[in-house]
Amino acid sequence: MKAVITVVGSDRVGILAMIANACAKYDVNVLDVSQTIVDGIFTMTMITDCSKVKDFGSFASFMEKLGPMPQRTRTTPASS
Repeated sequence: MKAVITVVGSDRVGILAMIANACAKYDVNVLDVSQTIVDGIFTMTMITDCSKVKDFGSFASFMEKLGPMPQRTRTTPASS
């Protein structure tokens, strides 16, 4: 299964590394990444392969708790 991970929040060092390391912990493969910083606001979209994730709900919940507020991380199943 593929999933889309989106991150929005204040720019700071290490956001991409933090998300990528969390994906690796769950054996999630990052297929594509797009990131932009506009006026100090970081936005990132990742397309991932979550076929090895045993419990997607736990993975999504874990991802949403990453990072300091007001950063927001969402993980959503994607078709195909």
